[in-house]
Amino acid sequence: MDVWEIDIGGTVVCDFCNDDYTESDMQGGLIIDGYAVCPRCEKPEMIKEATHVCRTGESFRQFVLRNRENNKIGVYSW
Repeated sequence: MDVWEIDIGGTVVCDFCNDDYTESDMQGGLIIDGYAVCPRCEKPEMIKEATHVCRTGESFRQFVLRNRENNKIGVYSW
């Protein structure tokens, strides 16, 4: 098995709709079990499940980057 680590830098994408927020200033969003949920996909009932919630006045991009442990993703091949 081969493993590649890819540094995704400042790229921010919603894990629900795959919209790119890398250049966006839209505020809001939350994280549920490591999945970033953008302001457009966020529903009021999701707040109970959220592990992190965006601060008032913080963009979704800033929020995700602040909570991201590292910028690397793993790609595996067999």
